[in-house]
Amino acid sequence: MDPIRYIVETESADGIILNQTKPDDPRIRYMAERGFPFAAHGRTDMGIDHIYFDFDNEAFGRIGVRALAARARKRLLLVAPPRSHMYARHMATGFADEAALLGLTFEIADKVTSDSGGELIEEAIAARFASANPPDGLLVGSTTAAMSSIAGAERTGSTISRDFDIVAKEAIPLLRRFRQQTIIINEDVGRAGEFLAHALVAEIEKRPPEQRQGLEQPVGVVWGHDPQRR
Repeated sequence: MDPIRYIVETESADGIILNQTKPDDPRIRYMAERGFPFAAHGRTDMGIDHIYFDFDNEAFGRIGVRALAARARKRLLLVAPPRSHMYARHMATGFADEAALLGLTFEIADKVTSDSGGELIEEAIAARFASANPPDGLLVGSTTAAMSSIAGAERTGSTISRDFDIVAKEAIPLLRRFRQQTIIINEDVGRAGEFLAHALVAEIEKRPPEQRQGLEQPVGVVWGHDPQRR
């Protein structure tokens, strides 16, 4: 709240774009009550109509589960964003609902999130793979979490594509250079930034934007290198 309050009270900016929204976000309530122009990369659940652009993380969860099921994975683990964030709720809902629908065993990591440090994620995944009934399918909410999860699983002697598969969300092409077998769902953050900037400028200028709210729908997965898949 401190930087938001400072900018609003000093009028040191004409508008704010913020991210990592919470279901009931005090930053958004504060700016809405004061009529300060803002736009959010993410949705809320607080009854306030505001500008936003979001990635459909519920669809991401569902598509990821189906991709893992297509690889005959039956014990799934989600490394989700922090549970206080709105998109964590969406991602967990899609993951759990789709896994239950397909009759798959599933769990959500409880000691780390996709925002945790790389070493913490690596340690947590290594510990889980070294325990009874380890997962054979991972769904992760960030590129860093994907790389750390792969490293943790490999520490136990597991091999990607043979012993486990991983589906990751990616905004910048990187994971294929780390492990070609990573299954990727792309997120267009450039589109999000452009949408939010145009909508916020319209709000500042007190004119109707072309669109106030947008939701990017993931179209499917980009399969990694797999000589057995065509």
